[in-house]
Amino acid sequence: MSARLDAGQCLSLNRRLPQRALTSGSRYIRGFLDGQATAYCEQVRLGSRLAGAINCPQEYAEDLRGLVLREQCLAKVTLDGSGRASVWIYRYSFLEHVIDRIERPAGGRELPDAFAIWASGKLFGYSDHEIARYIEATIGEDEDSSDAETARRRLQEIQKNPQSLITGDALKARLERCQN
Repeated sequence: MSARLDAGQCLSLNRRLPQRALTSGSRYIRGFLDGQATAYCEQVRLGSRLAGAINCPQEYAEDLRGLVLREQCLAKVTLDGSGRASVWIYRYSFLEHVIDRIERPAGGRELPDAFAIWASGKLFGYSDHEIARYIEATIGEDEDSSDAETARRRLQEIQKNPQSLITGDALKARLERCQN
């Protein structure tokens, strides 16, 4: 049996809610994030991925953490200092150490090394082939994976020409047709 509130009770309840909860935009964001977290929890529980991560405004992080815990998964919240947070969703406690390494690459580098990229790919359920292809395209096979300057140059190349990330002749041809 559900309890119904009269108009006065609803008005009183609305006054106590944070202002962001009353806007349609924040309701949309909350619903989107809750749906994403629920989907990641299901994938983690069923074993199709080891972990998931949701980047969101910091004010939603603790509520998402609670939802993840209710979905019988583990959650770790990391803050980036700019008002945003990552909510990590996982099942096995040892993954907290892997997440820490991904969040803070070895040697204090600002760009991830090959290990961090590989670990992220495995956590998120990508195939070995796709992870290797991405590492080769990002860092390069013959280059030192710890060379931050090489990674910065590659990032600048990608920013200048985002199409360089696209692989496969058919996909490149479709993109060129769309741009012409």
